[in-house]
Amino acid sequence: MVLREAVAERVSGLQKRLPTAPILKEMSMSAKIISSDLLAFPQVGGIIPVIVRGKAYGELAGVWYHVTFTRELIDPSLAAIGEGRHGVVPTPKAPTIDVPTVSIGVPTVSIGVPSVSVGVVSAKVPKAAAITIPSVRSGHVPTSLGRFQCGWAISSLTDGLNDLVVTMENVLIRVNEVIDDVTASVNDIRSSLVSEDEKVNDLRNKVNDALESLRNNAEKASNTGLDALRKNTEQASNAGLDKLRENTEKASNTGLGTLRKNVESAVNKGLAAVIPELYAAWGIPQNMAPTPVHVRNVTSTGFDFQSYGKTTIYYIAMGSLR
Repeated sequence: MVLREAVAERVSGLQKRLPTAPILKEMSMSAKIISSDLLAFPQVGGIIPVIVRGKAYGELAGVWYHVTFTRELIDPSLAAIGEGRHGVVPTPKAPTIDVPTVSIGVPTVSIGVPSVSVGVVSAKVPKAAAITIPSVRSGHVPTSLGRFQCGWAISSLTDGLNDLVVTMENVLIRVNEVIDDVTASVNDIRSSLVSEDEKVNDLRNKVNDALESLRNNAEKASNTGLDALRKNTEQASNAGLDKLRENTEKASNTGLGTLRKNVESAVNKGLAAVIPELYAAWGIPQNMAPTPVHVRNVTSTGFDFQSYGKTTIYYIAMGSLR
């Protein structure tokens, strides 16, 4: 009874594992009976115990084969085992691990540098006060003094006076010459001062223009330099970030690829060692495969077993005769 329950449990487990039931319900092919014996024992309590044993063969894989007992048994209990089969034990291999490629997005760097305004105060050199020197116009001293005329009695006196008058006239002529020279000198000085004043004003204008140009050039140079600095900094930063992104992606993908290979290799080595160790634990050669046997429809006249292809089974059934 215990044996029947074990067989029923195995059949029930097979039904649960199979996706559909048609295989269990299909008609069984007749198995090739290689051998069959029946052993009858003395009657005990009105019951004759009987053991049926034999060897059967099924050719096609996945097909159910029916074995018929040599005698009909009442309430039979069945045990069946499969004959070991020769074959090459497959090496299990883990499926390829799919590691997606890493892609890193780095935003572009944009640096805002405000324009520089250089505050250079324009030097307003005050215009020099105009020097006003009036033209000198000096009158001449009269140079004609007249003559003394006297009688013969004092002619000697008048001649001396007239000689003195001539001398004085000569002196006055010289005075007029001095006046002309002084006037010319003063006018020359005035012209020179006016010219210098014009030169000072021109220098002032040139200094103011130079300072204004300096301010404009300083602003332009500063803004040009800062703009170039901004562009160079942006280019260097973006180039560095792109290089960092590429190196990070490359290193990440290389590391993930190496990790995938190492994991696959380790898993495959572990799986490859499982079956040899399992066979060693069973104590059977690795070129032999144990054959599990699935049975169904155990009745008083026989039973069904499923073939795995060229499957030989040994069975023993215990029951009683009617």
